[in-house]
Amino acid sequence: MKKNTSYIICTLILLCFFVSCKSKEITEKPEIERTQEFIADINPIFLDTINLYTKNSVNNPYIAEYNLYFSPRTNSVFINVTIGITSIRIVFSYSERNALYESVKKYLYNYENNLIIQEKPTSKNAYYKGTASIDWGILALNYSTDAKYQTNVEYLWIDKPYYRLRFEATDDKDKDASSPAISVYISPTQWQTLFDLCNQQALEARCDEILAEADAF
Repeated sequence: MKKNTSYIICTLILLCFFVSCKSKEITEKPEIERTQEFIADINPIFLDTINLYTKNSVNNPYIAEYNLYFSPRTNSVFINVTIGITSIRIVFSYSERNALYESVKKYLYNYENNLIIQEKPTSKNAYYKGTASIDWGILALNYSTDAKYQTNVEYLWIDKPYYRLRFEATDDKDKDASSPAISVYISPTQWQTLFDLCNQQALEARCDEILAEADAF
């Protein structure tokens, strides 16, 4: 009886082994639909580094290094920058980028046609008011929130009307800390560089290059 039982157990183990080793059915590679929230299952792509004038609540405008990335899994562009000892990540969704782009086009039109007047940036003369996700921290990005920002024109020097993005200090989701209040200044030439890097067609083309490289056979 014990021999029969042992035989049955061995047979079952071997059966399970062969079933588990059976080759999976080979199928066609599935087509993944692109949406406003998803482009491809690819890790974030580094786009470029751009140096922009920046100001917080303490300092006069100074040059900070902004590293731009594209996240294909969320179709978002995010920017990493260090202000003082604080690391900051600002994330712009697809819809937010489009809305911001429309306001920048108005700024560029006014600049090219000498329609910009020198006035103090206020809520009334804002080009656009939006919201971006912000992560920040000292040793790591420990805090996260959705911060409101406002865009205006501000003259840093004579004949230099910059497009300013002013991010408000906002409590994190647990209300343990507030995001840094910063202003970022972008010139017409710098906007052209950003358009070349971050327009949707260019971003999807970068993804297509990576997918083609991975699928090369």
